[in-house]
Amino acid sequence: MKPEIEQFLDEVATKATGAGQVGQAESIRELRAPREAQAARVVVAGETKRGKSSLVNALVHEADLLPVDVDVATGCLIVLGYAASTRAVVFSQGAPDGISIETSALSDYASVSGNPGNRKGVTHINIGLPAPILGEGLALIDTPGVGGLESGHTDLTVATLRRADALLYVLDSSAPMNAREASFLRKASENVATILFVMTKIDLQAASDELASSNAGLIRSILGEHVDAPIPCSSEMFRRSISLSQHDPELADALAVESNIPTVEESLRQHVIGRVDGLSTQNALRVASVTIERLLADLGEAIRSYEHDEELGRQIADERSRCEALAAPKAAWRFQLGTKFQQLNLDVQARLATSCVELGRRHEQQLSTTGPLATMDEILAVLQS
Repeated sequence: MKPEIEQFLDEVATKATGAGQVGQAESIRELRAPREAQAARVVVAGETKRGKSSLVNALVHEADLLPVDVDVATGCLIVLGYAASTRAVVFSQGAPDGISIETSALSDYASVSGNPGNRKGVTHINIGLPAPILGEGLALIDTPGVGGLESGHTDLTVATLRRADALLYVLDSSAPMNAREASFLRKASENVATILFVMTKIDLQAASDELASSNAGLIRSILGEHVDAPIPCSSEMFRRSISLSQHDPELADALAVESNIPTVEESLRQHVIGRVDGLSTQNALRVASVTIERLLADLGEAIRSYEHDEELGRQIADERSRCEALAAPKAAWRFQLGTKFQQLNLDVQARLATSCVELGRRHEQQLSTTGPLATMDEILAVLQS
């Protein structure tokens, strides 16, 4: 991060702290701090039952790693990163240091059927596995569905975005974006500058041109014209291609291409992988920009509130009247100042006349005694006395 950007972020964070926006200031300072881990953190989010977990399974080339009903699971996060061998660790209120489990037992902790109401107090689950795209420098964070069955899921996902580098948002090819999704994207865009979109389940119902155009238009109205259109894909097709890879490689390859999952992977490589420093800088500037907008909004609100303060209005009116009176041509201070100048002029003239008389007297006295004429220093001394 360039020094001038760091200085700018420090200044915004300081002003935010002074204005009571401590959370925004902390976010800016966290994003400004050097990163130790270089894997790009991508949050996968979307409404419930949009196919987020199925998409994550496809991206890591695992047919059934995450239970597909995790969309309506507990309020925990599932973080997938690269590891030489597959392992899973569950973190909970009762086990803050984590306990290792088999990946086959993930549904016992992450799904609504295995852990109803999050009775096990799960906070998050870390999974390491040797997936090619993770090895390229990517970490995927699967989140509970936003705007769905459990209140607080949206807040959890938004909070997670504060530590993310990018967002991969999942839409359904059979349904238009709704108001909840639009609201979430507005919140998300306050924390991340890079948002990618996919439209899942094209194997069930391909998105119509009208629906695809409508979703793309709504996305750009929220985020701007620079955002790429959603990528249509099918996680189910890719899952079948994984299952067929040993028995029918040719058909498996064809299904993988048709699923369009490779296009999603390529989009992640193009926009996210290997760009951690740049993404962190962009996100820090995005948060700083939002913070400045809020500070200006608060200032404007304060100014507007003063406009309706009757006592303050009277004080301002009185002060305005006083200033206008002072500026008037016949203001008393003008007469008083003129009088003071006249008095000062008379005082100076009187002192000068007295000094001249004294000088003349001394000179006549000097002449009467036939002494030397007064020197210039003596004359000046008389004038200054």
